[in-house]
Amino acid sequence: AVLVYSLFWFLGGVVQMGINTLGEAALRLSRTRTSVLVAGIGLGIALGCLLAGFAGRGSRRWTVIGAWLLVTTLAAAALLGSGLCGTPASAGRDLRTETIVSSLFVCDLVEWLLRVDMTILGIAAGLFVVPVQVYLQAAPPAELKGRVLGVQNLMTWIGILLSAAFSLVVGLTLKAIAGPAADKQHQWVLFALLAAMMLPVAVFYRLPALADDSEPTTEVPR
Repeated sequence: AVLVYSLFWFLGGVVQMGINTLGEAALRLSRTRTSVLVAGIGLGIALGCLLAGFAGRGSRRWTVIGAWLLVTTLAAAALLGSGLCGTPASAGRDLRTETIVSSLFVCDLVEWLLRVDMTILGIAAGLFVVPVQVYLQAAPPAELKGRVLGVQNLMTWIGILLSAAFSLVVGLTLKAIAGPAADKQHQWVLFALLAAMMLPVAVFYRLPALADDSEPTTEVPR
């Protein structure tokens, strides 16, 4: 569970850097339009955490649902960012002729799909991480909770640091294969790799049951 929690922060670090490059460099969106994509992720995470925490009461099934949604939305981001579905009509638009209102609401289908996808990606992240966090706080014995939370914090920062290294390695590899500007033009590859990375987690990982989730037993007095 600690490793899976660290993976969440790893994904968050990579996506945070990747979506800015995907929006501004690959799709040639303005900074305002790219910021809307990032804001969609943040809004989605808040909604996902609320859904998992209140509607689902931290149920373990949300981790599986969130993992599959992460795979789907990351793959969709790769598809939309690759240009196979077309280029946003606002690509390369002169900022001097565009107002903030038009940046927020005047979009073509490709850009709207990307915004919706980023919001669902955030929801998936919230659904995925809340049950894991609940488990890490509730599962350890009282005498080990401090150690577990300490290891969790350490692994969180390791995941964040590895996200920067991963983005750098992918960028250098793309440059070596397809030219000096390939790391920006083919930023969609980053999201495809993240989707592939999450697939085994969605297929195989199941959060263990807490002791409180088991059926109560009644001892027969002797």
